[in-house]
This record gives sequence, C-alpha cells and structure tokens, in this order.
Amino acid sequence: LSSPAVEEHFLAAHIKEQIQRGVKPGEIAVIYRDNGDAAGPLASLRRAGIPCRVEAADDVLADQRIQRFIALLQAVRHWGDDALLADALHADFLSVPPLDLYKLSETARRNRRSLYDALRNADTLAGVELERPAELAALFKKLSSWRTVASNKAPLDALEIIANESGFVAATVARPDGHDTLVRLHTIFEEARTMVQVRHTATLDDFLDRLALLAEHAVRLPARQWGPGEAVQ
Repeated sequence: LSSPAVEEHFLAAHIKEQIQRGVKPGEIAVIYRDNGDAAGPLASLRRAGIPCRVEAADDVLADQRIQRFIALLQAVRHWGDDALLADALHADFLSVPPLDLYKLSETARRNRRSLYDALRNADTLAGVELERPAELAALFKKLSSWRTVASNKAPLDALEIIANESGFVAATVARPDGHDTLVRLHTIFEEARTMVQVRHTATLDDFLDRLALLAEHAVRLPARQWGPGEAVQ
C-alpha cells in the first residue's frame, strides 16, 4: 500500500468488517515488530470505533522514562537528600536548564548549604544569573507539596498527582513513542492499586520499597493490558 496512513485505514476497515461478520474483537490481534509501531494502528482502530487495547511483554522498570519518574519519586521520598534531588532534576519533563542546575549546585557547595535551600531561593539568589529562577523556586514548592501528598495520600492517588503536576504525563503524551510509556505508567498505577487492596495502610514509601525489591532481585514487571476486556489486541 502507498503509505502507513493508508495501510492503517485499510487495517481498521478490514477489522471492522470482520467484527460485523460476527468475529469477536478479543479473537483479533494485530502483531507489530516494535512497540512504537503500535501508535498508528491504535489511533486508526479507535477512530473507527473499534475497541482495542495494547499488550506488551517488556519490563516496565527497564523503561528509561519510567526510571526518571521513579527517580523523582525517590527524591520526594528522601526529602533532604541532595544527591537524589540532583539526579531527579535532570529529568527532561521537569524542564530544569542544565546550566541552572549546575549553578545551583555550585552555589550550594560554595555556601555550604543544601541544594534544597538553593532551589527554594532560586529567585532571590544574589550574584547568580539563572535562566528560569521563578520556575525553579516554584518547582521547590511543588516538591514540598508532593512530600506532603506522599505522606498523606494513598499510593495510587500520590502517583497520579505527582505524574500530572510534574509534567511527566503531558511530556510523555507529546512524544512519538509516548503511548508505550503510558502503558507502563498504567502498569505502575495498577501495581499500586493491587498493593493497597492487600495492605490498606500502604503508603507511597511502601510502594517504592516494593519496586526497589523487584529491581534488586531482577524481577520483571510485565506491562499490563490497557483497554477494554473484549477488544482487539
């Protein structure tokens, strides 16, 4: 066929015809070589009103963007740990200019203050020219509020708040391969939901302990199905 768009349209039309003939959506599967190839067919199927879901067998915890999100969660958890904060601030979805981060780190080192202090006062630091001082100071307030959220909300609620307010979800959606990471983020959310069903008093800290245990023992966390039960896979 002439183009990927035409192929995807033809695929959706063919599947719709099969369903109209009585084939159950759950009996139909679209197989692709790489996860990133699923975005186009998935969009075409949804535009055609065909129920569909994504299935992936890869390890959620091996996804680099998920790792960056977990790094942020660890910085929120270990409030006051400069090394974890510096690592978290490298995440692209937080939009911290690398030079600003370097200047903040150097300022904290010279003045024997914490990176947290430098970040909190980013908009009033004397003799330090930053690209986004107001945004950095605002980010500190978000981090502080997320620490409160992590201590007082159920794990799933805390994860959803931090994922959205940090810009992780929006930045992921904007990426060409974003749907892959969203499937894996959905798995993280479902894992937190399952944990709370077993341990009603579980916190975000408890959930992060569980993820760390899985990583320590090289236990894979397969991506879970995302979509309606009776659907094209």
